[in-house]
Amino acid sequence: MIAEGASERAARFSAFGSAERVDEIVGLAWALTTARYAQEKSAPSNERQVQMQMAIAIQTLSPLFAFADGELIRVEPEYEFGDDNIDLVVHLRSGNEHVAVPIEFKVKLIHQGAQDLGSIHIFRDLFRLERFALSGASVPLGFFMMLTNDAAYQNKPRGDSLRSVFDTSQGARIQKGKVYDYPKKAAQQALGEFKSRYGSDMKLRSDYEFRWQNIGFLHSLVLEVHPDSLTAE
Repeated sequence: MIAEGASERAARFSAFGSAERVDEIVGLAWALTTARYAQEKSAPSNERQVQMQMAIAIQTLSPLFAFADGELIRVEPEYEFGDDNIDLVVHLRSGNEHVAVPIEFKVKLIHQGAQDLGSIHIFRDLFRLERFALSGASVPLGFFMMLTNDAAYQNKPRGDSLRSVFDTSQGARIQKGKVYDYPKKAAQQALGEFKSRYGSDMKLRSDYEFRWQNIGFLHSLVLEVHPDSLTAE
């Protein structure tokens, strides 16, 4: 089995550019991380736990994807830029080239409740990833990654609830340029804090589609941010 297609796989890997290699590393690290937490007894208790597991997996895999002498791939947790921060940034340096791939994590378990705020925070984290991608760093792509055992996030919202606006259900779409707001008290504090911090309404510069996957007792979500698809204000 290993021998079959070995030359094709080798050719594919050797043709990878910097962005493709980081994409492959992050994808493998996420597969390993979600497999670890797929059993209920191993459920992560918070985002920090998943962030550290991902950092370990990425750093362990990285030397296998450094194809040239002097190449360096490293992870930097809690990366600060301006007055904000990103959960994890993967850096690849090769000669004069440097790419930075930001990752935001979200972990929400049923006993933690507050699905409404959790949904708003997904939109907020995407906004932060887009903001980082436009900050001047060389960012080929970014990731939002979420694990939850709460099916409410992927189920259709009811009526005119907050989640009918901040809809994260299976197949739901975020529309670029659309202002996401909810006039009732449930959202006003979180949205007010967002606007005060960023001086902006809650709107994003790209379209996104929610495609949840079930892994063991968990639901997994990965959304990719592509800077070349981000529209100007």
